[in-house]
Amino acid sequence: QDGGLYTSTNRGTNWTKITSGLPSSGYRRISLAKDPSHTDTIYSVFQSTDVTPAGDAGLKGIFKSTDKGVSWTTVTSPPKIPSTSSLSYLGTQGWYDNVIAVDPFSSGTIYVGGVDLMKTTNDGTNWSQLTYWHSFYGSPVVHADHHAIAFHPTTPGKVYNGNDGGIYSTTN
Repeated sequence: QDGGLYTSTNRGTNWTKITSGLPSSGYRRISLAKDPSHTDTIYSVFQSTDVTPAGDAGLKGIFKSTDKGVSWTTVTSPPKIPSTSSLSYLGTQGWYDNVIAVDPFSSGTIYVGGVDLMKTTNDGTNWSQLTYWHSFYGSPVVHADHHAIAFHPTTPGKVYNGNDGGIYSTTN
């Protein structure tokens, strides 16, 4: 099968590629996250094969579905950042470190990670950089290569991050 997102309506006997609103080429790794507060809402991150600053800069796009993945719309991507040589937060490594998570206490608050972590609190309208892999670029310094984002089940704002340097946590 070709790469992409697929859906099954018969418990996996048959699969259909989802094409409505998603890239048809120029991507590799795809990450997914479900919005815990809205059962029909799913987010996806597509890593781009074009890692040039003039191209996709390593990020093909972030997409949102509100109908269980049948159709998708584009979410505004985070800005290119200096800590990845003016590429996306994935840098040239989206094939290796590419994660997305939705805050269970605050729909519209989305975290994405690659080389560094980014966050939006308004469904992608504005993004902020949360971590820096080296102090030359800013603070807080958190090890690069983010692979997992999890939330404390009862404490809003408590977030865990798994990366190549271990597990980090924050309450802010």
